[in-house]
Amino acid sequence: MVLDNEAFKSAFALLKAAIDEKRASVSVRDPQGLVIAALWERIHKDFEAILVGMVKNGEFSQRRIDIDKLRDEPQARRFIRKVLG
Repeated sequence: MVLDNEAFKSAFALLKAAIDEKRASVSVRDPQGLVIAALWERIHKDFEAILVGMVKNGEFSQRRIDIDKLRDEPQARRFIRKVLG
């Protein structure tokens, strides 16, 4: 499953580490910087929760299928794109 994949976990760990690093570099005397750092953290948590929820519910794969239907491309090009990955 995608949620158990090490690459998936690593990506979110790296993102969290980058946010923590940015937050640590913000001065305590910079209230606007602290607010922005808190927003980064909230966005990270929200993004992770939404993505995990979509993967668990199967919505992520369904949206990918829907995107394939919406693409305006010739059948030959679609076939080659799917074969080559």
